[in-house]
Amino acid sequence: MLISCKGIFENGEIKLLEEVPIHVRTEVIVTFLEPDIPFEKMKELLEGHTGENGNHPEDLNETNAS
Repeated sequence: MLISCKGIFENGEIKLLEEVPIHVRTEVIVTFLEPDIPFEKMKELLEGHTGENGNHPEDLNETNAS
């Protein structure tokens, strides 16, 4: 099972901003978002924005003119 949640990295620590249903020691993978792209914009890009070939754009600052 894969679970994602929003968090903030500051001063060398990660603070989760959402409750997660995990209660045992678990390995995680942390992905750092571009600091100049707000979380909601990044979420929108990853969930619904696709490039011309139907894949996610390599440059997340790319916009679709349609």
